[in-house]
Amino acid sequence: MEKSLLKIKIEKVVVVALFLGIMMWWNTNCVSAANYDVWVGGKQVTSKNAKDVFGDGGSVKYNASKKTLTLKNALIQDAYTVKDSSTRYICGIYYKVKGGTFKIKLSGSNNIFVPYDANAEFSYGICPHYGAAKMSISGSGSLTLISNDATRLTAGINAGRGLTIEGKAKVDAQTPSSSTGMAYGIYINNKVTIKGSAKLTSYGTSGAFNTVISFGKGYTPSVKAGMNSNKIMLKKKKPSKKTYKKYQYIKISKAKKSKKKSSKVKPVKIKKVVAMKKRFNIYWKAHKSNCSGYQLQVSENKKFPKKLTYTHTVYGNKYDGTGVKGLSSGRRYYIRMRAFSAGQFKNTYGKWTKTRAVVAK
Repeated sequence: MEKSLLKIKIEKVVVVALFLGIMMWWNTNCVSAANYDVWVGGKQVTSKNAKDVFGDGGSVKYNASKKTLTLKNALIQDAYTVKDSSTRYICGIYYKVKGGTFKIKLSGSNNIFVPYDANAEFSYGICPHYGAAKMSISGSGSLTLISNDATRLTAGINAGRGLTIEGKAKVDAQTPSSSTGMAYGIYINNKVTIKGSAKLTSYGTSGAFNTVISFGKGYTPSVKAGMNSNKIMLKKKKPSKKTYKKYQYIKISKAKKSKKKSSKVKPVKIKKVVAMKKRFNIYWKAHKSNCSGYQLQVSENKKFPKKLTYTHTVYGNKYDGTGVKGLSSGRRYYIRMRAFSAGQFKNTYGKWTKTRAVVAK
């Protein structure tokens, strides 16, 4: 009886193990992966391939919860074909993610080359679906986008609801040729915002941008009439934003803060005054710039009246000391200094130092 019960128990354990094994096999092989509304190089991102979309070691990854697509030295040479209301367009990266921001994070050097398709009406390096989330590109890497010809419109980036480039990201959007349709580096219905030390270069044969855009605060654009022409810098005299539409090539980067040289002459810092026999020596910190020399006044009255005041001039900003002799032993003298900068018509003077007193030995 005991042996038969043991046999039943063993049989039950075997049945349970077989059942669990079948369920695990079912979950692994029969349950389909979740599809995400993101396509990269013609391949849809799923929960199965999200950690390594191309199976090449992780050049393209996607985090669905954070809506973040990470590119690390990625080379994308295929495109996804979209048929939307009988309109046919191809995209290197295409997404339909809604709400918030669709983020593209760059690491290393990344390239998107959209192949030529004779039947394509629109061709884009990156393109969101109509009504999809706005786009953000960040990270420390670079991204070059080159789109080929299309019958109606081609652009390196179709930014849709808006584009933000931030961090240290470098983005170069190009449409080098278009024989049939319009071609822009960036096609946008909203605004481009640049933050941090990010840089953006936009080039299109029809224009860098399709509309008047506003850049981030502190960013200065430089433009070219074409790829092979000389740069026209817009730092001194900035034209109206409308003129940006006329240019095919625009490079936008953080404006370098120019160090303005102050016209003011800095006050002199006296280091020490040494009393000697019927004289004294005075030492100060020499000025490196905006200084032609120094004036030293010695007076028997602390109000420095003209009749009782002697003015000694030291020419040259490299000097940091001088001496005054011919004084009366035991008499108190008052001294003060200032620097000056020689001009074409008149000199510019700094402020006098605080009055010091010295008694000649």
